[in-house]
Amino acid sequence: VAPEIIAEKRHIFKGVSPNVDFYSGFVYPQEVSETPDPDSPEGKVYFSFEKLLSQSSFRAKTDASINLRGKLIKGKRHMSANALITGANDRDHLNLDMTTKTTTRGKTEKSHSTYKDGWYITNNGKEKTRTERSPEEVLSMVTFISDIMQDASSQLEDMKVTPKGSDTLYEFTLSGETASYYFCQIIEQASMSTEELKNVTGTVDSLKMTCRINKKGVLKKQSASVSGKVSKSIFTIPVTLTETTSFSLYK
Repeated sequence: VAPEIIAEKRHIFKGVSPNVDFYSGFVYPQEVSETPDPDSPEGKVYFSFEKLLSQSSFRAKTDASINLRGKLIKGKRHMSANALITGANDRDHLNLDMTTKTTTRGKTEKSHSTYKDGWYITNNGKEKTRTERSPEEVLSMVTFISDIMQDASSQLEDMKVTPKGSDTLYEFTLSGETASYYFCQIIEQASMSTEELKNVTGTVDSLKMTCRINKKGVLKKQSASVSGKVSKSIFTIPVTLTETTSFSLYK
C-alpha cells in the first residue's frame, strides 16, 4: 500500500524502494514541504506536472544511460522507452502501452508492456509476466523525474529560468543528502534489470535537473543528470547517469 499512501499524502506517484525509502526515513532529515506558490519558479515546475496529468492522454519518450566505471563492474547501459498513457486524469481507467529497449554489455533486449484493469503485463519475446499493480506505480514508470521535482519542490537550488521560444526552461539542482537520496532512487528506477545496480546506496554532491514547460504551463520535457558513487557489498562504483523524458499530448 506504500505507493498509494505516498500518492495521497505527498502528492507524488513514485514506486517504493525499501532499501532507499524506509532506511532513509531514519537516516536523512525529512522536511515537510508545502505546495509552492503557483507564480514562483518552483510553483511553475510543480504545477506543470499537475497540468500534464490532467490531460486525458499523452505520449512519453524516455532515454536513460548509465556508465559504470568500477574495476570489476563497468560498462555502459542504455534504455529507451516509448509509452502511450490514457486515463491519467482518471486513475480508475488508466491504460498504458509501452515498448522498451535496453542495451547492456552490447546485448539488446526489447519488451512490450501494457496496463489495464489493474494488471501490468510484459512480454520480452521469451516470457510473459502478469502482475497486479496500482495505477500510481505504473504511472511513475514514465513520470519518475517529475515525481522527484514535486517531492523536493521546496529544496530546489540555483534556479535559472530561460525563455526558449514559446517555452520556458527551468534549470536547478538538489544538493547534499537530498541529492544522494534521489540519486539512489534514480539508479534503482533506471537499473534496467541489472542485478549489480539493485539495492545499492550512493553519494553525490549535487543532482542537476531541467524542466521545459510550454506556454500553457504544461510539462514538455524533463531531465536529470548526476555523477556519483554507488556502493554494494564490498564494491564502490563511480557512476554517471542521465535520464530524459519528453512528453507530447495525444489526441
